[in-house]
Amino acid sequence: MKYYDKKMYEMEQKIKTALFTILIFTISFLLGAFIGNAEINCKNQQIKHLQMEINNLKNK
Repeated sequence: MKYYDKKMYEMEQKIKTALFTILIFTISFLLGAFIGNAEINCKNQQIKHLQMEINNLKNK
């Protein structure tokens, strides 16, 4: 027969909830940073491409 302490169980559940929340926050933050960085790189490439097109039109 196992003995369960009610206070220990509640504390364990609070710790699990806190760790799960921190894990979800960290994953969301890293994913958002990655997507933001990818979007900035894509916009920079578009800007470079458009600048090259403008320079080619100026030289004609």
